[in-house]
Amino acid sequence: MKPLGVFRVCDQGQRNEEVILMGRGILLWLLGIPIPILILLYLFNVI
Repeated sequence: MKPLGVFRVCDQGQRNEEVILMGRGILLWLLGIPIPILILLYLFNVI
């Protein structure tokens, strides 16, 4: 019984890490693609 509980805790921890990594990936994508494009458009008075 005890190992099953340990596996559940580890599984939940891994899920939390996956969510954190996914959040970081989205932030990095936002910094890398749309934000610089908006800055360039603003600098060239397109928007």
